[in-house]
Amino acid sequence: RMGSNTKTMSVTVLLQLVDEGKISLTDKLSTWFPDYPQSDKITIAMLMDMKSGIFNYSEDIPVFRQSMVTNPERVWQPKELIDLGFSHEFYFEPGTSFHYSNTNTFLIGLLIEKLTGNSLETEINKRLIQPLHLDNTRFLTQGVSLPGNHGRGYEIRDTIPNVDVTEYYDISWGWAAGSAYSTPRELQKYVETLVGGGFLSKTLQQKRLTENFYNNPDLWLGKISYGLGLMRCGRSFFGHGGDLPGFSSSMYHSNEKNCTIILYFN
Repeated sequence: RMGSNTKTMSVTVLLQLVDEGKISLTDKLSTWFPDYPQSDKITIAMLMDMKSGIFNYSEDIPVFRQSMVTNPERVWQPKELIDLGFSHEFYFEPGTSFHYSNTNTFLIGLLIEKLTGNSLETEINKRLIQPLHLDNTRFLTQGVSLPGNHGRGYEIRDTIPNVDVTEYYDISWGWAAGSAYSTPRELQKYVETLVGGGFLSKTLQQKRLTENFYNNPDLWLGKISYGLGLMRCGRSFFGHGGDLPGFSSSMYHSNEKNCTIILYFN
């Protein structure tokens, strides 16, 4: 399971829709979802940059985290988790700071579905997975099963180590923000295209790699900056990381050094 590396897929598809003229980075969320609080202040770029201030639903303890403990196979609908995020106070006024929030990427997923008339799964498969012939990479929408041959994922629960959670939590809780799976070699192929170019126009790709990066001490002791769905490590390595119960992974590529790093463990 590749966890939040999935975010790069959702954001990349929406950036492709920017290239196609269907949406703009400066458009307001209120154009499509006017009923959400402060949607008239939140731009599409803020969602991609984690600068919207919207509460991260996975930090909710009484509803989300309690449900993960008592009902791990619960199937979540995207709107349920978005509404949960908006049920909390904003971290800050939109655009004034940074807070990593899965709720942002869920909104991006719904935007993609509204703009294309297709499911997020269909668009990710059609635009990213199939063109690269990633035969062992898939975007999941729900279920506990992890297809194909794979390693096992473990966590410590109530001081008990090595609890197998490979197929324990329904992956719908991650959806646009973290539900995909892959292999190290396919992640390599994907991140090299993601950073090297091939998904976006040259102009938008250049913008993605040079603008909007926000340095924040909460991201790996300040060594990681964030912008337009990518993490930047140091000066030239771009990619993302992903953590969810049982699995952790990171994928980074540097055009400057012609070097790719894939790190994964259970």
